[in-house]
Amino acid sequence: MSAPPSPRLRGSGRERMLVTPEGIALPITLASKGARAGALLMDLVFVALLQIATTVALASI
Repeated sequence: MSAPPSPRLRGSGRERMLVTPEGIALPITLASKGARAGALLMDLVFVALLQIATTVALASI
């Protein structure tokens, strides 16, 4: 069973209406491409630092 696509709000192409299982409609605005790219870069840096820290910690055992 798949959910139907969320309807778009009038106006901006980045605004969506999210309907919860309880039937509550929540208006949301999608992030821009630049904001999403920045978040991806931050995530990749965080994962890389975590891998380095884990490797150093395990190498010292």
